[in-house]
Amino acid sequence: MDRPLVVGKGSAVKSKTQKGVFYIRHNMGKDPVTGKYAYSPRRKVYARNKSELRAALEAYKAELNEGIVVKKSSQTVGEYAQLFHDTRKNELSPLSYDREQLEINEIKELFGNYPIRDLRAPVIKQAYVDVRKTARFSESELHKIHVKLKQIMKAALVDELILKNPCDAISVPRPQGAERQSLRLDEAKKLLETLMSQEMDAHRIGMLLLLDTGMRRGELLGLSWSNVHLDDGYIFVGEQFAADKNPRAPKSAKGLRSISLSPFMNDRLSAWKMLQGTLLSEVGLEQDSSTPVVHALRDARKKGRATMKNERRKCDPIEIVHMDPNNFGRWFREWSSDYGFGEFTEITHYVERDGVRYARGKGYTGLTPHILRHTQATLLIGENVDIKTVSSRLGHSTVKLTLDTYSHAIAAKDKAAANTIGNLLSDQ
Repeated sequence: MDRPLVVGKGSAVKSKTQKGVFYIRHNMGKDPVTGKYAYSPRRKVYARNKSELRAALEAYKAELNEGIVVKKSSQTVGEYAQLFHDTRKNELSPLSYDREQLEINEIKELFGNYPIRDLRAPVIKQAYVDVRKTARFSESELHKIHVKLKQIMKAALVDELILKNPCDAISVPRPQGAERQSLRLDEAKKLLETLMSQEMDAHRIGMLLLLDTGMRRGELLGLSWSNVHLDDGYIFVGEQFAADKNPRAPKSAKGLRSISLSPFMNDRLSAWKMLQGTLLSEVGLEQDSSTPVVHALRDARKKGRATMKNERRKCDPIEIVHMDPNNFGRWFREWSSDYGFGEFTEITHYVERDGVRYARGKGYTGLTPHILRHTQATLLIGENVDIKTVSSRLGHSTVKLTLDTYSHAIAAKDKAAANTIGNLLSDQ
């Protein structure tokens, strides 16, 4: 065995075969019966330097002094993190589950080989220092990693695998985000005028709803007539139809919410409901409470798959379905490009409609459904609507998220407030 490296009242022996591995123990004093010195059980730890090794010894000493010993487990941080993630599969949307897996992979990269009971705050801090030096992760990515690691270690604490959460002593602030894009009031009015000058259909009513309510695209596409209350002038967001194309609950508990409609939007929806019912009856379908407000039709036999031309018949059955988010997004980009609210940076071809050529291509920039959501928030804040109401309409999980997201709009109102108080005082 190597000569022990004495650190405080504990000792550590470096492994001959594993880099960064030490075996530590503490002298527990003389046994009053045998007169021999007693030692704590030997513990395997990972440490990259003396500071980390000292922290591991101190943590082990604290356990022994308190008479508390966590469950004996050989699980590494990586193994436990993956198990934690796997158990959440039914709690998250497929898209969120896949995104979280990326964070789990990053945690494995940083701490995967550490036994979970030996992960200490100094180790975490040093890892963050190292990745900042190499720019391996952005500050935004590092913030997400830390939030996820803290969540995982909290679960380990509940499972009695650790004595305390090492992440509690570390702060990785959320970086200040870029200012959210939104339409100015005159641009929003122009958008409304353009839409109202055209024949109403499922796509256009969807765009109007996004502008009027600030819903997410998935929430819009998940909206059915059972959750539209025209007599009382509001809608209830109880479901979303997003990228995974499976109806499910909104992304957070606060996402389940009622949103009041403007009188204008209430009238538009009433007219659309009648028009949609007529359009569906013309193809032998009946509108009911489960019909999506923004609907699409598909071949009932093929479940949306394309059929060969020689297989298509006028009598083929069709059914009402939620509109595919990708199809809605494609229409949104093309419509925005056609009417001056966006453009394709790489034009691949043109289409002609009513004697006018419209560009089609790649690399779209301009109006998006989420910009309409930001427009809702920014315009409301600009008109002094209280932040809690804005947060509720958007379905944010916390008011703090709304404050952080729209800090630029709030700052602008603060400047106006300063001018107002200055005018008031100067008039005295």
